[in-house]
Amino acid sequence: MSMPVLPTLPSGVDPAGLTVEIARLDRSGRVSARRLLRVLGWDAGHRVAIGVPGGVLVVGSSPTGLHAVGAR
Repeated sequence: MSMPVLPTLPSGVDPAGLTVEIARLDRSGRVSARRLLRVLGWDAGHRVAIGVPGGVLVVGSSPTGLHAVGAR
């Protein structure tokens, strides 16, 4: 199985300002990326939006996001 190609960055986005982490889903469907969450300062309850462009799970901070960072 080949890895999906990452989506193209929108024009004007500086790749030096991106933080990227690779993680796997666990059996319950959770993604654990504790180190990345600490770097971003996203504590439990932080609202996020989730998308899957080109087969890649992308999570971004969003005050109106439908999902939240869990305590675990």
